Amino acid sequence: MEKTVKLAEGIYRIPTVLSYAVNSYALIDDDSKVVLIDAGLKGSTKKLVAALESIGKTPEDVKTILLTHAHSDHMGGVNNFNSKSHSPVCIHIDDEKFAVNGMAPKPQNPLAKVFNLFDRNMEKVAIDSTFKDDEVLNFRDGLSVIHTPGHTPGHASFYDKKTGTLITGDALFNMRDKISFSVRLFCSDFKLSKVSVQRLGDLEVENIGFMHGREILNDAQSLLRTFLKSKL
Repeated sequence: MEKTVKLAEGIYRIPTVLSYAVNSYALIDDDSKVVLIDAGLKGSTKKLVAALESIGKTPEDVKTILLTHAHSDHMGGVNNFNSKSHSPVCIHIDDEKFAVNGMAPKPQNPLAKVFNLFDRNMEKVAIDSTFKDDEVLNFRDGLSVIHTPGHTPGHASFYDKKTGTLITGDALFNMRDKISFSVRLFCSDFKLSKVSVQRLGDLEVENIGFMHGREILNDAQSLLRTFLKSKL
């Protein structure tokens, strides 16, 4: 399995479970430091470190960790990784309380609670700052926050205007190379997630990175818009 997959200049997918079942992303900023998007499950640190080393970086080069949302397969590895990197952690303001309390948002489907899908490996994570919808973060000449609630109340996607790269978070999946909505069982509000994700179709997209699934590097904008339009 590859340690990283390059999506665009300075943007790398890091597989933390199998080849693409759960992904994180490393973005190289203009100062050569790293912005890490998500930190995977609790046991992901070794893979994250190896991936950084493969692109000539170390945990100490990570200057911030951005979280797409407060689920264990995205923030479960933060504390272990941060014991090496000591990076500030940021999340959307509507998911801050879930991260701080170590409790995932209540799922809409009661079966999710029965199977304990979200609380597994959840630790309390100290949040250093929060972001809001449409905020442009001071990374890579502007990294845009797109609030796409429904998977969780504060779920966020990120758009790198510099390369036209969209990081969907769990707003969309691409397992087996087929774009789909978030799995209903995993959502706090499935109907809202299907509505909010339509915003992503307004972006000028060259590449798409998913937290679950392989990236799309060719004809990405057309494929995204066709999928979203078909679901209206």
